[in-house]
Amino acid sequence: MVDKYTTKVTKRYAKTFDDGGTSHSFRTEATGDTWLRANKNEFKGVMDEGNTVEIEVERTTARGGKENVYLNSAKLVSGGAAKPAAGAAAGGGNGGGGRGHYSDATQQAIQYQAARNSAIEYLKLVVGANACKLPEKEASRLKALDALLDSYTAQFYADTSTLGAVKRAVGDEEEEVKAETEAGGEDD
Repeated sequence: MVDKYTTKVTKRYAKTFDDGGTSHSFRTEATGDTWLRANKNEFKGVMDEGNTVEIEVERTTARGGKENVYLNSAKLVSGGAAKPAAGAAAGGGNGGGGRGHYSDATQQAIQYQAARNSAIEYLKLVVGANACKLPEKEASRLKALDALLDSYTAQFYADTSTLGAVKRAVGDEEEEVKAETEAGGEDD
């Protein structure tokens, strides 16, 4: 996953190895305590403490589940001579101001998790009110609940971008629901 930030550099660190190679890492306000790995790229004059920069970082998961965060590009916004770092592509900033701004992928993940949590709460209400019939066998019940959870999660997630619930409440489907109720559904 690639994220872009406009943020301030809070720390820089260089580690020199026995073979003479040096690895560079940085911390920013937007990424908090997470070290951004730049490997051999020093981002000299750009990723200096106190500078405001536009950065692009890539998050990967290593074996064992550890997250690695790599600094792909950095562009100086203020605090020095405004130019891309030597050896690095100029990063495209999003103007989001660092903390509080999320990339599209992060925003989608947040919306998905909110939809999932809403689906869980909805299923608690439905099952608690005995509003749906579940299979007798425990394994079958779990599969049915998983399928319902996935279905409602997908529906709630789609509603975040299409405003589906709003359209259903004021659109043509409202008339269909009224017609079914008036025609003598189970509630009569």
